[in-house]
Amino acid sequence: MPETIAEQEAPSWLDPAEVCGRLMAKGESADLIRERCWHDTALGRLETWDPALLTALDIILESRFPMFLTWGCDHKLFYNDAYRPILMGKGDCLGRPFSDVFPEAWPTLKADFSRAGAGEAIYREDLEVPLLRNMRLSRTWWSFSYSPLRSSKGDIQGVMGVLYETT
Repeated sequence: MPETIAEQEAPSWLDPAEVCGRLMAKGESADLIRERCWHDTALGRLETWDPALLTALDIILESRFPMFLTWGCDHKLFYNDAYRPILMGKGDCLGRPFSDVFPEAWPTLKADFSRAGAGEAIYREDLEVPLLRNMRLSRTWWSFSYSPLRSSKGDIQGVMGVLYETT
């Protein structure tokens, strides 16, 4: 009997050639990503996405803690199921620039995104962030960590966020 996960053999049904270019996570947000027609976007077809992006997506999508990641210079937004309540009333946010999804919060968060995009992991505790919820601007407080997200070539292509509301 294997002692660790690393010692376990991969399931026989898992063909590495088939896994490459695939999102493996389960859940509603994962399904939405798989079902979206990405070929008309700057990201291109899902099968051509950077393996590092797919791995990061699998990690956040499998978490039950609110997490998101952004990708590209315009910070296209991806998120897990636990993050979805934060988006209430904002419509379809998948793949949209973070600044377009949260224009009310962007002036407060832009500097932290820039720091993470420059390679600095940051942590903030109880930061006040204005948030538009169901067409109503609210004063909210958040604790969060932003980390740089690297491509398979090693360059920083996005930001990964782990957060919770402390309001």
